[in-house]
Amino acid sequence: MDLDPVRETDWLANLPPIQRTRFLASLSHKLTIAIRVLVHSEVSATQALEWVRTLNEAHHRVAGYLQQVHEGNERESWLQDVVNRVLAETDPTVCHQASQAWHAARSGVQGSA
Repeated sequence: MDLDPVRETDWLANLPPIQRTRFLASLSHKLTIAIRVLVHSEVSATQALEWVRTLNEAHHRVAGYLQQVHEGNERESWLQDVVNRVLAETDPTVCHQASQAWHAARSGVQGSA
């Protein structure tokens, strides 16, 4: 499920603002589901906590971007940072969950276009 952050940033930046916002809101929701999956993984509490911390930081960036949009202060220059935080994770388990969230959110936006 490798996703190229540069291509995905370009795709996201080229969406109409309402679709970009819809995608990010969906991604935010999907990341919370991914975090739940990681919490209930059959690994040590320490490992699960590290995974949750990592995905929570990605979720924080997505939610922060949405907050800026809501306040009328969208800065598309921040998109690369948001996308990198979600997709450029090196841990395979976190990367898998983040990629699943991204794909699900993206298919929802493409289906509503």
